[in-house]
Amino acid sequence: MPHGALDQVPFAALPDPAGASAGFPAGAPLLERHEIVVVPSASALAALRARSAARPPRRGGLTLFADRRLPHVGEEVAALSALAARWGGRVALYRVLHVAAHAVPDPRLPGRSALLLSRLDRRGRPRDGLLRGGEIAALDLPADLVVLAACRTGPGEEVRGDGPAGLARAFLAAGAARVLVSLWDVGDEATARLMAGFYRRLLAEGLAPAAALRAAQLDLRRDPRWRAPWAWAGFVLLGDWR
Repeated sequence: MPHGALDQVPFAALPDPAGASAGFPAGAPLLERHEIVVVPSASALAALRARSAARPPRRGGLTLFADRRLPHVGEEVAALSALAARWGGRVALYRVLHVAAHAVPDPRLPGRSALLLSRLDRRGRPRDGLLRGGEIAALDLPADLVVLAACRTGPGEEVRGDGPAGLARAFLAAGAARVLVSLWDVGDEATARLMAGFYRRLLAEGLAPAAALRAAQLDLRRDPRWRAPWAWAGFVLLGDWR
């Protein structure tokens, strides 16, 4: 339950003080031995669990929203669609919403942080295309997992005693049990690779979201091209880890 500036710290990348005694090289990150989950506050966690316990079992698989103008998003969506089609029967109790789009964070007015969707309506007329945090919070969205594959979807203004406000908190308010968010401007190609690994573990192997994220991050870290923490440590799971 980080507070203040700690909300923007990638804990998975911090060196594990006990790593050497467990046989890992000195300076090995916490990710090597631990799943890292962020909880907004104790009261928020209790509310999330009470709400989840009152729900019927989830039905349905993976819903994708994507801006295909972004580099590598077409690759990301194709991979996730194929996984969902092949392994959908093994996630019958999950409902997952995946959003690949630009985010427009507003640290001073978190309710105005937004996802940038289509800027044209069905008749081709212009519109601002912004889905703002206040609008998201008002939705009825009982998803088991929301994945925000966009830049800086995690940080927000601190609400005293209740964690950061922003896009992630808006989805939790709308009914999501947990949200996968980013701490900084993540790279498109690294994100596409991370998401493919995450969903392969989630759908094909049946891992829980926290374990699936850790496995996907370890894959990137062990690839020399993506070893630096900027490539893999930017995404964190926010909400109930159970």
